[in-house]
Amino acid sequence: MTAPQIVLKQSPLIPRGGAPARLVFATSAAMTFLAVCALAAALTAEKLAALWTDQLARVATVTAEIADGPDARAQTTRLLAALEEIPGIAGARALSESEMQALLAPWLGPEAPLDDLPTPVMIEVETGGAGPDRAAVEAALARIAPGSTYDDHGRWRDSLADAAGTLRALAYGALLIAAGAAAATVALATNAGLAANTAIIDALLLMGAEDGFIARVFERRFARRALTGALLGLALAAIGLWSLGDAVSGTATPGGLDLSPTTRDWVVLSLTPALLTAVAWATTRLSVIAALRRRR
Repeated sequence: MTAPQIVLKQSPLIPRGGAPARLVFATSAAMTFLAVCALAAALTAEKLAALWTDQLARVATVTAEIADGPDARAQTTRLLAALEEIPGIAGARALSESEMQALLAPWLGPEAPLDDLPTPVMIEVETGGAGPDRAAVEAALARIAPGSTYDDHGRWRDSLADAAGTLRALAYGALLIAAGAAAATVALATNAGLAANTAIIDALLLMGAEDGFIARVFERRFARRALTGALLGLALAAIGLWSLGDAVSGTATPGGLDLSPTTRDWVVLSLTPALLTAVAWATTRLSVIAALRRRR
């Protein structure tokens, strides 16, 4: 096997530069950047969904049908007392007129005349533990204020969970697309390298060089190009994510949630260059061995 090594040193199978190598580098950088951004978006969406789901799980809303009149305040007080006696309810309070005004402002405007509108009494219920038994709550409502409704925001929690799951699936899909695009580019570059060095490869085969020996030359070259490009894409994505995190972190987000990636997030995101490099290595090896077998 000494002769093939001497030939490789005098006339490398793959030029150090060239369009195929630059294509692998650029594609790896672009695909890594997109994949990291997609994964970061999915991780952020999960954080927001977890925050909002937790907030919704701790608060429920009662829409009380209480007719205006001298007994309205007393009826509201009885309803609040009945709700607070139910296990799983930590507290209940009726929304003030200003809170009702803010709640209806997106639909009726900030100056909506609530006194002239048949608005129900809105009660905010703070839940604890596993929450109250819905049947017990509805029984209390039917006894004191018939026609009232109880909303534990379960529909909203399910929608948030579904949305987070969809974004997570899209992120994984983007990662698969990035890996597929990288594999296709590497396969194209490998075939171009083989076609450009047909004479040298034929000479190596005549001298007894094994397919694995030739494949390793291609693997090292394209794997290094893919890794370098992937690291560049990761660095660019990191700069963008840090800038975005600084812009929207803290009080700019609901609940003061910090949207910048955590250490755990960065560990996950940093696996992307390794994945694309592994794809490049495997694609190169399979492409070279398949091409050499067709030549024999």
